[in-house]
Amino acid sequence: MSETWEIYLHKRAAKFLNKRTLTDKQRLLEKIGLLADYPNPQLDVKKLVGQADSYRLRVGDYRIIF
Repeated sequence: MSETWEIYLHKRAAKFLNKRTLTDKQRLLEKIGLLADYPNPQLDVKKLVGQADSYRLRVGDYRIIF
């Protein structure tokens, strides 16, 4: 049984996301939505070196830090 997490976007992240193309925005939002069911083996998630409890999700040329 997996946990479900709440997703909050930082104001700067939302502003950045709104400036992306519709295709990029949809792809990023889809992956962000999948983070609610983290850990998810379909996602390319790696721990950030030197950061306590920080991870990154790679989506094409973009990185989602959580």
